Amino acid sequence: MDFDLPELVNLTLKATLSLLFILGALDTVYAIILAVIRQEFSATYVINFLWSHIGRIWFPIFALAVIGHGVPALDVPPIGAAGLAANLSIVAYAVFVLKSLVVSTQTTKAPV
Repeated sequence: MDFDLPELVNLTLKATLSLLFILGALDTVYAIILAVIRQEFSATYVINFLWSHIGRIWFPIFALAVIGHGVPALDVPPIGAAGLAANLSIVAYAVFVLKSLVVSTQTTKAPV
């Protein structure tokens, strides 16, 4: 069985949204598990997640990806620089998530 890594230069909108969801879910689920184990879980964490990940990170990256692909229904042509910015933003977000996972593991108190 062959497994090919996806090309991260020209991501489709579906691939962009999938990567954002996977990275955010990984970070959040890991933090929630640590918080439950440490008996420090707070329901406000879910609200903070929705605001910080979806509102501040996912939406702008996905909006850049949409602009990068263009909107044919509105006669908006693809803008390559926006697509490149979206792809670079996903890489930066992946680094952010990796750092968050490492910090969550190293701290004695859960980040929630």
